[in-house]
Amino acid sequence: MTARLTRALAVADRTLAKVEEIGLFVLLMAMLLLAVAQVIQRNVTDSAPMWVDIMLRHMTFAIGMLGASLATHADKQIHIDIVARLLPERSRLIMRLVVGLATIGFCLVILRAGWQTHVMEREFSQLLFFGFTSADSLLVIPIVFGLMSLHLVLRWLFDLGILFTYRQPPDLA
Repeated sequence: MTARLTRALAVADRTLAKVEEIGLFVLLMAMLLLAVAQVIQRNVTDSAPMWVDIMLRHMTFAIGMLGASLATHADKQIHIDIVARLLPERSRLIMRLVVGLATIGFCLVILRAGWQTHVMEREFSQLLFFGFTSADSLLVIPIVFGLMSLHLVLRWLFDLGILFTYRQPPDLA
C-alpha cells in the first residue's frame, strides 16, 4: 500500500515538474522570438511598440519564478544544513520534516499575500498589453508559490513515509 502511494506521489511530482518545464520552455521561446522581432523592427523602422518591453519584463519575472519552483522540485533551493550534518540519520529526517513544515507555511503565507495583492490591484488595474492588466501580472506570485507548496508537500509526505516505514521510497526527481 505504501509503495503504491509513494509511486503515485513520485509520478504526480514528476508530472507537475514536466508541466512547469514545458511552461518555462514556451515562455523562453516566446520571449526570444519577441526580442528578436523587436530588434529587427527597430533596425528596419527605427521604432518598436512599447508593449514588447513591458511584456518581456513580465515574462522574465515569470521565468525566474518558474525556475524557483523547479528548483524546489529538484530539492535545490537554498539549504543551511550545518547542524543537520552533525545529527544521526533519523534525527536529520525529523529535522527535515520540521523545516519542511515551516517552509510550506512560509510559501502559503506568500501565496496568500500574493493573492491579496492581486485582488487589491484589480481595483486600480492598468492595461499593459493585449487585455493583460497589471493585476494579471501579479498572478504569477500566488500561482508559483502554490506550485512550490505542492512540491514541498509531496516531498514532506515522502519523508514522512521514510520515517514510518524505515524504507527509502523511489527518488522524486
